[in-house]
Amino acid sequence: MLGVMSNIETGVIAQSFPDRESYTVYSNESGLNLEGCMSVVGGLFAPFFGFMTHARLSVGTPVLILMTSPALILSCIPGEPANEKAGDVARTTTGPADISDLGSDDSTVDHISHRVPKDLLEGEYMIGNALQIGVKFLTHLVKMHAGERAKVECFLMNDLVRVVSGAYRHLSDFGEYQIYNDGGRLNVRQDGTSYEHEAAGLVSDKDPRVKGAAAGTLPTDPIASTGRWRFSQFVGYLGDFIHMFVTDPGAALGELAQERSGKFHAHVNQDGSLIVQSLADIVLERVVRITVPVELKAPDDPTGDKLSGFPAPDPTFMDTWELDRTRPWTLAYHIRDYARWLNSYHSYARYLQQNKDWQVKSEASSPAGEYSCKEVSKEAAIAGDARVPRVTYSCIRILRDGSQVLLDGYGGSIMQAGGTTTVSSPVDIRLEAGRDIVLTAGRNIFGKARRNVELVAVTGALIGKACTRLA
Repeated sequence: MLGVMSNIETGVIAQSFPDRESYTVYSNESGLNLEGCMSVVGGLFAPFFGFMTHARLSVGTPVLILMTSPALILSCIPGEPANEKAGDVARTTTGPADISDLGSDDSTVDHISHRVPKDLLEGEYMIGNALQIGVKFLTHLVKMHAGERAKVECFLMNDLVRVVSGAYRHLSDFGEYQIYNDGGRLNVRQDGTSYEHEAAGLVSDKDPRVKGAAAGTLPTDPIASTGRWRFSQFVGYLGDFIHMFVTDPGAALGELAQERSGKFHAHVNQDGSLIVQSLADIVLERVVRITVPVELKAPDDPTGDKLSGFPAPDPTFMDTWELDRTRPWTLAYHIRDYARWLNSYHSYARYLQQNKDWQVKSEASSPAGEYSCKEVSKEAAIAGDARVPRVTYSCIRILRDGSQVLLDGYGGSIMQAGGTTTVSSPVDIRLEAGRDIVLTAGRNIFGKARRNVELVAVTGALIGKACTRLA
């Protein structure tokens, strides 16, 4: 053992020769310059495990040397900085490194027994296998790669992270996100749900995540092939171009070829057409203020809402509006109350349930928005009184019973409910046509004015007809 130790010396890298994969090392013990030293830094035994490592040592780096022929650089000595005379990060003792002069990557060195890259600069390191799959730590870049179309690169200079992939799949607690090539047909797909057991493909949150596993044995039941998704989105060829679904989860364990009952569907076609479908309400609203939930505590805060409060939380916020089953269209006549319930209460139900973690303020107590958007350039262009939105409300609504309401911000409305269409205006109603206006009624037509009624035929006759009496 002492004999081996006596053959180990310390030294400093004096010169680097990238084209020969060798170094000149100054020995602290003998005071000699040892030429032709070979480096095994990064893994002396790595080839035995199928790995190939390579490091380009910087000039001035303190090292341990095994005095063989040629001498071997075993490792770097930690705690001592490199010699300041080594210069910049792309410098060797033979002058600035020119990658074009460093030789071909096809060259090999016997002591490492694999293709050695010749474009590594001083201080750079790589580890990989025979298929060139591995990790490279370069001067301003770290790269993990399994080919040019499957790699992750992190750049120091501009804080850039670049992910390159032919196909991509991200599995998370929420669900799956996939980018794939189906025989030349490119697709982006996302599936997810709001419950952990459904993401695992299970029917109940009481079901074990792994089945068929006795003590000391591996499970025999297969893992669910897919989750029980509530949300799916397809972009690309399959979506033609975008398809989005919100559904109930499949009734059985997570398996392929399961039917799901759809609740919402939106489609943007490549020709520009837009389809929006819903089993409940479809609402477009212009409001004065919008309530944004305020996060009071982080999700992992032990003093916040705990899992023990679930899966049986307060169901108060989950109720739906009670319709008159015999006359569901009367919902349209309660539009003020119903609109406030839907957009300020029912839509924030989950936030209201978790009242320790979240706070939902009323619309009146929420901060008002401005058209200047808190941007200096827009504040300079928009006058102060023009920045504040007008206090008014308007909407276009398709209600869950099928009624429709159009309400403007000045009191006018068009309502279609229960088979009746009502047009109302606080000022005027104008019907104008370039040709004819035809009014047809199966029973009666009633016309009433508080003051005057004027019927004028400018160039023709005024005709009145009656089957029995004209009065």
